[in-house]
Amino acid sequence: MIKPNRERIENVLLQLAQFSDTKFPGVTRHFDSEYYIESRNWLITKFRELGLSPFIDQTGNLFVEYGKYANRNVIATGSHTDSVTGGGKFDGTIGVVGGLEIIRCLIEQNIELRHNILLIDFFAEESTEFGLSTVGSRGLVGSLTNEQLDLRNRAGKTLRDTIVIHKSAVNADTSEVDLTRIARFIELHIEQGPVLAFENKKIGVVTGINGLRRLEVIVSGESNHAGTTPLNLRKDAFMAAAEITVNLRKQWRLADTEKLRVTIGKVNVFPNLSNVIPGRVEFSIDLRAESNEILDSWVHKIEESIYEHCIQYDLSGEVILKSRIEPVMFDSDITDVIKQVTDKLNLPSMTMNSGAIHDSSQMSHVAKTGMIFVPSVGGKSHCESEFTDIPDICYGIEVLANTILQLDRLT
Repeated sequence: MIKPNRERIENVLLQLAQFSDTKFPGVTRHFDSEYYIESRNWLITKFRELGLSPFIDQTGNLFVEYGKYANRNVIATGSHTDSVTGGGKFDGTIGVVGGLEIIRCLIEQNIELRHNILLIDFFAEESTEFGLSTVGSRGLVGSLTNEQLDLRNRAGKTLRDTIVIHKSAVNADTSEVDLTRIARFIELHIEQGPVLAFENKKIGVVTGINGLRRLEVIVSGESNHAGTTPLNLRKDAFMAAAEITVNLRKQWRLADTEKLRVTIGKVNVFPNLSNVIPGRVEFSIDLRAESNEILDSWVHKIEESIYEHCIQYDLSGEVILKSRIEPVMFDSDITDVIKQVTDKLNLPSMTMNSGAIHDSSQMSHVAKTGMIFVPSVGGKSHCESEFTDIPDICYGIEVLANTILQLDRLT
């Protein structure tokens, strides 16, 4: 059995948290920032201190492989180290730090596995200004399209350009991974929700991930003078957008379902001046559910509602599907092993679905995949107050490590 070093884990997490844009609270390490580059170059030095040879692929994913069997299948693990604005120290990071700690333990204890360990720090897992998340894992599994790579941000830079700039600044050789070697992938992550803490469980054995539809809605009217334009002659894009969003909330409440999540998290008003009627509003709608049937029916409802409101107020409306991620179910053999390991370690656990999207949702298309959750205090994440107790992180790493050991023997 592998027992991780608590002090070492805590130190690495704290050091990584220092790579952050101090203009914002918490940890802010955007995928296109200097802080992300600096943090990955710091990680690369840690890999090299262990005698390992990290490399980066064409989509910006950072890899390191440990073991002596270059021609055999690998057991992969990892997560991401980019963050949202004003995020926490633990989201994604514990999966990468956990993998690093496991490799260190294997070296220190002179444990030889039958299969190499492939540790992955996925590029740009968090949602980007291109309207896309899990960029790196999409690229790795081949689901990142040229159309997506050609998306442009407000500065006119393409996603493809952003990846090239990032790669050129990372101190690692470029190489590619043979996907056929990845037999299994297991990701350790904080729950980012309140369930484990509420149920007094230390480990979540994740059985699958909800699907996602991310929409961009554009409502176009006519900008005009705020003081001279009467109500009946206004084409106010913001008022229509406001009614659309309130109506969406009402529809969700009337549906009375726990299987759906609806979020409007981004709104841009143009020209965004106090004395000008808004002529254009852009806002996002984030839909999460466990089935395509639920997701697609709600996309249809939203489209109908938007067009009805736009007709009512003599405006134009557009709904753009920016991201589509299918619901996934994880490999039952891996979830069984995770459960067996938690029982052997006498850790209280429960099976659960993930409402958040993770890189595992992409990896499940090319490898047998599983996930391990550890509790989030207060259910908080994507905010400065995100917190997971270090002992709980260590439990998660211990479960991950010993799951890998058991899978190595079974493969």
